[in-house]
Amino acid sequence: MAFVVMCEYLDGRRMVGKQLVSLYILICLNKKTVRPSIMSETLEHPHPEIRDESDTTGDPGDYILYKRRFIIINIAALMNFTNASLMCSFAPNADETAAYFQISTLQVNMLSNIFPITFIPVFFIAGHFIELYGLKPAMIFAAGFDASGAFLRVASCYAETGSVFQYFVLFSGTFISAIAQVFIGLLPIKAATYWFSPKGRPLANAFGALSNTLGIAISDFLSPSIVSFVNARGSDQGIRTMLYVWSIPTLVPLLLCTVFFYTGSYPPTPPSRAAATRSLNFRQSLPDILRTRQFLVLAILFGINYGLIGAFTTLLEEILCPNGYSDTFAGASLGVAIVSGLIGAVLFNRIAGHHGRLENTFKFCYVMSILGVICIGINVNYPDNGVLIMLSLAVFGFFAITLVPLTFELSIECCYPCSEAASCGLVLVCSKVIIVILVLFLPLTSSPISAKQELIEACADGYSVRNMMIPTQIMAVIGTASTLVCILVFKSPNKRYLREISFASDQLNTNY
Repeated sequence: MAFVVMCEYLDGRRMVGKQLVSLYILICLNKKTVRPSIMSETLEHPHPEIRDESDTTGDPGDYILYKRRFIIINIAALMNFTNASLMCSFAPNADETAAYFQISTLQVNMLSNIFPITFIPVFFIAGHFIELYGLKPAMIFAAGFDASGAFLRVASCYAETGSVFQYFVLFSGTFISAIAQVFIGLLPIKAATYWFSPKGRPLANAFGALSNTLGIAISDFLSPSIVSFVNARGSDQGIRTMLYVWSIPTLVPLLLCTVFFYTGSYPPTPPSRAAATRSLNFRQSLPDILRTRQFLVLAILFGINYGLIGAFTTLLEEILCPNGYSDTFAGASLGVAIVSGLIGAVLFNRIAGHHGRLENTFKFCYVMSILGVICIGINVNYPDNGVLIMLSLAVFGFFAITLVPLTFELSIECCYPCSEAASCGLVLVCSKVIIVILVLFLPLTSSPISAKQELIEACADGYSVRNMMIPTQIMAVIGTASTLVCILVFKSPNKRYLREISFASDQLNTNY
């Protein structure tokens, strides 16, 4: 009789074949091994239902999706885009920046390194601020800081060239934008949790993360082109023009936050059980997260992979110019890597979500991204090798950038019911620490350029040229070692997924 009733219920839900058998086994034998695709299609909040705010026919207790959620996530994504463009504006023009401001290579690298360095201590303040005051005040605060820092960097161009005061103003503006970055990075995670349904959460998280990646790609591609275009016309103000180009867009999210964000920080009615359920607060979550072994393994793995992305983003121009590659080529190569990563992220996140292969997809992408690192380490050390360099960077980007949204989802699965901002934020903190270590340590292992490289190097005048072969080989060795850990050690516990399965199973057992 129970089987007949279950069949009638599932027939109403349009389930047949394999899904019917799997769900029957789940309920009768109390096994928690059903694929996520089954959960998303049939077990996702059977009571109450999720409906759109325009649908007035549902039960008053139903979860509601508000259309304004798209405004909120788009503002958060735009802020990620503009902040990322500021962060990466100097890296593709390291030699031109050093010559324009009359500063050293180390000082130029610090303009990029200040972002990950600042993220580490400010993360704890930002997480507590967002939890205490809500999403809307955090967005307004972050947008204001981002715009202020951007225009302060522009103001540094009007100070005395080469003076300590000029670099102080330039660094201060970059530091203010770096503070904003910490808040901005956590906004999509919170917006996805409180405003989107379970099906929409991964897409919202990916949208926020990939908008940051898109900002890096466009900045890497356009920044050298802007500087070259202006300087080719007889002007030496290419860097100043570039700073104006990336500063003006920061005003857009600030305007949107103050004018169009007309709602509160949280929806009147939650969109899902996760949003309606109170999780551990930010402060309570930190000790529990740090005691979770698989989360620590995941954080280190992602930190290494994301650290390699950050190292290539910051140092690629310094790696390529001794072998005759221009700043424009370096920027275009990074642009190709990141655009291919956007394509890979859409493809693999769809596979992971619809086929329930989150952990397997993560491991496959991790291994392939490290193969890309090895190919880059081989190809960048030879002149006239532009095609292979771009292909290697495209392979690396295609798989490495895909890991960003996958890691966010896995970190939540490892630490549920801890705060999503705490778990995802700590993953980012680990990645920032490793980026700082790599960017500061790797140039120290470089060697003087050879006589052949002296004839072909394409670095700007006054720029200290070094051979970066050893640093690229070190990155390949680190990546290879982390791959073994990823394959042999990491295993996701899937806590949130199993809890949702258990809740849905309990609801069906109660109704039947």
